[in-house]
Amino acid sequence: MSFSSDEASVMLGKNNDVATKLTNKNPYLFVSHCITHRLALACNSAQKKMVFCKYIETLIKETYNFFSNAKKRVDTLRQFQSVLDYLILKIKNIFEIRWLSWYEAVKSICISIKPLLDTFLEIATTTSFQRQQSIFDLYSKICNWKVLVFLHFLYDILGYLMELSKMFQRRYIMFSDIDPIINSTIQKIQHEYLDIDDYGNPKLSAHLNDFLLKIPSAEDSIGDHHILFKSEDKINLQLEIMEFAAAVICKINDRFPHRLILSAMKIINPMEWSKDKESLVDYGKEELEKLINIYGIAKEPNYPMPIIDADSICDEWNNFKAIVLANYEKLSTDDFLPLLFQYHSDMYPNNLVLISIFYSIPFLV
Repeated sequence: MSFSSDEASVMLGKNNDVATKLTNKNPYLFVSHCITHRLALACNSAQKKMVFCKYIETLIKETYNFFSNAKKRVDTLRQFQSVLDYLILKIKNIFEIRWLSWYEAVKSICISIKPLLDTFLEIATTTSFQRQQSIFDLYSKICNWKVLVFLHFLYDILGYLMELSKMFQRRYIMFSDIDPIINSTIQKIQHEYLDIDDYGNPKLSAHLNDFLLKIPSAEDSIGDHHILFKSEDKINLQLEIMEFAAAVICKINDRFPHRLILSAMKIINPMEWSKDKESLVDYGKEELEKLINIYGIAKEPNYPMPIIDADSICDEWNNFKAIVLANYEKLSTDDFLPLLFQYHSDMYPNNLVLISIFYSIPFLV
């Protein structure tokens, strides 16, 4: 009753894909793909919308290539990190197949920015004249206020998406967690980058604010390194930050269209029920109605009869809650589900149909 894929076009395209063909056969089919993959695609789609992001991506790859297969350069960076009391971090690359590799790559540069710049100059003084120019070109690209601010912005916003991804990679995901967690992330991005104060400025985020306090636009150096600043960069950068943040929110909403259905599914998981027996009497009525509107309606021509009986499941619901609380309240999901099907399949057939559907949905593939 569910189908999950990695969103390759042949699987989850728009017209002649596998998911469409299966849905035509079974309109009750719940079609999804890996939650963490969806999140990464939302991030990647937002990045591809911006020209400046492409420039930053190229710069990160150039920085990685500078250290790739160059032990002396890596050792020099580590020495500066150690002497300056910075974390010992490798410069990371961006990989298309690692959906959130952007975060690790950006983080490694932001945390090591001064040792990184020191390393460029040190290597330039000990290399041939022919190679010096390419090193100075890379050094100059990073010694740019707009570039550094945008990197720290990415460090923060991609960090939020990384936290969200890790939550979705837990072994057990509460149905009720999905919509609130996504909403919380969206609201955080909205509050920090899109909402503005009385002076027309966004609140911004931790690492970005910390960088701006240390290196405001009027400041022109990090240690001995001159930072290029153009007055127009400040306005342009704010617009690009807001554009990227808005694109992330838009793409997250696009990639998670079934959040309200998933949220309604929480009533099938006793671990999420109220411990107050009085409030439990009315618990789940609204969510059950949403599920009935999906699974309790006939889908012609293949399903002239709905897969659950709307009237019967309403009658079953209160008794189902009572029997679960009486017998299985302290059991884990893995333990009580087999017992439900073993001993109560004839008593609560409609509830167990919904359980069969929801617990067959693979959130990670």
